Amino acid sequence: MRASLAAAYRRTDYEVAGAVARIGRRNAAVDALLRRLGTRQGAFTTAWNPFSRKMPRGWNERMQARLREATRRLPMAEGWGRGRGWAEHSLLIATDPRRAAVLARRFRQNAIVLLRIGAPARLLTVVRMSPPQAGLGHLPGWQVRMTDDLRRSPFARSRQVHGGTVGAWAFPPMGCRGA
Repeated sequence: MRASLAAAYRRTDYEVAGAVARIGRRNAAVDALLRRLGTRQGAFTTAWNPFSRKMPRGWNERMQARLREATRRLPMAEGWGRGRGWAEHSLLIATDPRRAAVLARRFRQNAIVLLRIGAPARLLTVVRMSPPQAGLGHLPGWQVRMTDDLRRSPFARSRQVHGGTVGAWAFPPMGCRGA
């Protein structure tokens, strides 16, 4: 992911039900919202503007409806991601990071925002690779990475998963690593 795009993700406010998540920051309102959804973790994701390519509003709304349908059995809340001149509908989905990463890949997103009670929001990038490269984990043609150093996190309890060491969140058979 280009540095300018990663910076844009970091400048964006991810808002739902009055709670605003920002990359690298913890927010008590976000923690309370996760509790109301009955979960300890979740992810902000969208189906708008795949791979950060601006698409017509009608197309984006149809794709967002498909995302909503794909997650209909999960607790969720509707919100917005708002950056400088860029706003997208988003969903805060009560799910584990692995499932969120699969949704991101399915709806062609560059990244999602992971949330966990008591921890700062994290940007998780889903990187397209050609050909697939070795890493702690990958799907054919895809690799999932955390954008910050997990070793500094209070949740950085590494463990072995499918032969790879991963940090706070395990993505079997995918992994995460500091970028």
